[in-house]
Amino acid sequence: AGDKKFDLDKLPVVSGVTTIPDYAVGRIDFARLTVFNPLTEVDLLKRYFAKDFKYRANGVPTFGRVSFLSGNSQGPNGMTSALGLSGAAFGVAPGTIISGFNLRDKVPADFGVHFYTGTDIAVQDGLGVLHASSAFADPAQEIPVTFRQVWFSYAEDWARLNAQNQVFVNNNWLRSSLGWPNYGLATVGGYTWDFTLMGGGAPLAELMRLGWLDVAPTFEIPRFQSILGDPTLRLHRVSPVKNINPSRAGSVVTLTWTPSADSGCRYYVYRSTSGLDGFSSPLNSSSPVDGCSYIDSGAPANATYQVRATKLQITGSGSFWNLSQGTFITVP
Repeated sequence: AGDKKFDLDKLPVVSGVTTIPDYAVGRIDFARLTVFNPLTEVDLLKRYFAKDFKYRANGVPTFGRVSFLSGNSQGPNGMTSALGLSGAAFGVAPGTIISGFNLRDKVPADFGVHFYTGTDIAVQDGLGVLHASSAFADPAQEIPVTFRQVWFSYAEDWARLNAQNQVFVNNNWLRSSLGWPNYGLATVGGYTWDFTLMGGGAPLAELMRLGWLDVAPTFEIPRFQSILGDPTLRLHRVSPVKNINPSRAGSVVTLTWTPSADSGCRYYVYRSTSGLDGFSSPLNSSSPVDGCSYIDSGAPANATYQVRATKLQITGSGSFWNLSQGTFITVP
């Protein structure tokens, strides 16, 4: 935008001290997206949070695939980024990475990498066809692509002003990409991302943080670096338990639950005496239970319990113990 707020070429210096620039991290902004009419900004926010919750509960499938389109001769190769992510997350196997633009080829993917040409309201698909932000306003055109990485002209500038620097441009493509009902959970802008960490369970925000820990004062940084959408989302998820049923006999509370839909799960049980704010380590931190029941023999009154499933997640990067979202119940 030329305002040196989001398009820095070097780390800024304030009063002789090199500082770290601010970036858009976790911005979910549906303002001035008229292509979604009659849906309002509030309507779109509600829809986003509904699909975010669904994704966290493993209600959105994992496809085990990364798609890429790389045709910008003046910048880095998108295939390199896609190869690193697909190998780390899903291993090296046929079908884990494919060439193509997801809006054009309509191929489901966990991550769509798009390094090509475009503007802040439309992008090219490699065949000279422009795909405008209005595509995200039509549920009939929804493509199962969970995350996106983009790098092209104006793409990462989610807040570009018009030529007179008076008002923000309507129907920004980057912000519109979060508008579909079920997919499009986050879009990251820029190319200096090490997505291999997602294969080990890292969220999007951690990738950005680690990417800038060792930046030298003279290091030329990309003009835009941002995460639009929920920055705490991870690639691999575990389905949570359902239907916790409690029973109390004095200070003894017995919990039973419906198991996770994922195979090979074990379970941690947490207890709080101050509602949802008082959880710390699991009651059974040294030994997660294999079955679907737990007995707390020293339960205080009005205790709130949380049960989380855990499973050994094996990826192209190695393995780690993955945790589900919590399921809660209060026992008087």
